Amino acid sequence: MIIKEAYRTITRTFGIWTMSVFTFAIALGVAGLFLLLAWQAHSSMQRLRSSLSIEAFFDPATASENASGIAEREIKPLDGVATMTFVSKEQALIDYATSSGEDISSVLGMNPLPASVSIHLRDPSVASAKAMMEKLRAVRGIANVQSDLGLLSAMSERARSLDVIAVLLG
Repeated sequence: MIIKEAYRTITRTFGIWTMSVFTFAIALGVAGLFLLLAWQAHSSMQRLRSSLSIEAFFDPATASENASGIAEREIKPLDGVATMTFVSKEQALIDYATSSGEDISSVLGMNPLPASVSIHLRDPSVASAKAMMEKLRAVRGIANVQSDLGLLSAMSERARSLDVIAVLLG
């Protein structure tokens, strides 16, 4: 009975029913496209934030072997470290010479560049970056710690704003 009445209504108002279904399909398509774009933007911001690293530079007087040992024993096990890349004094000199075209060791007669560690965080937030920087400053042999906290903060704010806009428009 109900199915028969529904069929009769559809056949009597076929144009209106078709337009309703078509409008509903377009609305679902636009909503799905918007959701996909919002998710892509959110994922891109997350990838950009996770690509930022914290650089810890050892005292230039520290030998590469000692710095490597300190990095493996004291930095790699720190909570929050996703990946750690050690760069020896020698590799830093090679990298500098390659990028700048200058051979500073021949001018100075020594290698003034320190060994360093590049750290990517599991949770790339401003709070976790600040906490990691404090932990790194406490490690024996670390002379300087650098990070792009300003850029990370701006990216975090923009990601939050983008999420709010997506929810409001969605």
